[in-house]
Amino acid sequence: MAAVAGLVLVAELAAIGTAGAATASISAVGSVAQHSGTGVTTLGLSPQHVGDLLALAVKADSSSATVSAVAGGGVSSWSRAQASTGYSGHDLEIWTGVVTAAGSSTVTVSFAAGVSSTETALLAEEFSTTGTSWAVDTGAGISNASSTTATYPKLTPSGSGELYFGYDAIAQTGAAGSTSGFSYAVTTDADVATWDTAVSAAVQPTAKQSPAGTSGGVAILVASSGATTPPTGISAVGSFVSKDGTDTTTVAVTPEHVGDLLVLMVKVGSSTVTVSSVSGGG
Repeated sequence: MAAVAGLVLVAELAAIGTAGAATASISAVGSVAQHSGTGVTTLGLSPQHVGDLLALAVKADSSSATVSAVAGGGVSSWSRAQASTGYSGHDLEIWTGVVTAAGSSTVTVSFAAGVSSTETALLAEEFSTTGTSWAVDTGAGISNASSTTATYPKLTPSGSGELYFGYDAIAQTGAAGSTSGFSYAVTTDADVATWDTAVSAAVQPTAKQSPAGTSGGVAILVASSGATTPPTGISAVGSFVSKDGTDTTTVAVTPEHVGDLLVLMVKVGSSTVTVSSVSGGG
């Protein structure tokens, strides 16, 4: 093969600053899914992102109809986060699961006792995070005396930026509360769910009902971790290294830092000669 003119040029680039740990940011995704009625055991879901958290509230108007299992809904493994039978004649539970398959699906709840003649309700909300993992921090239940205010459990986070998710079963007609930072969803059977995605101190939200009546609730705090802050920028290191000439195939470089990026440009004075591989250079 005839000699071919070529040019090799190398530049070194370094990140400015280093990646570090950061508080994960949690956000609600879409709107709640709910289904209530006599003997209801399924709920249609359509989770949007793999890795999101699904929080599922389950109510049964029977303290013996506790949840024995939850399956489906785009989640491969559900866990009971909190359960309470403190509100007389009711079982209230929250289950959580990480989405492993996005798209339309159905979650199925199994009960320890038959519910064919029992009023039940299922409600789910999806949450995303800038972190990489989820962990239930704490939870509690509550039973409230007759009032026009329906109170949720008071919970204290162990860290900052945690998710509060709660569900209140209400004897009369429930309505959204006005606790700062909280969003509310009134169900078709007049119960009220609530959540706040950035809890960093003790909180106890409230909802409303009319006329006055009893109520009871269950709530959890969920933490997310694994978020990082990226480097603040990129800078060139040293000066360009270049070499040209006929049949040029090597260039000497001296990288200054492990982890820096080397950018290599190769010019060949022939359209039929292409680079097949590059090796060395640190």
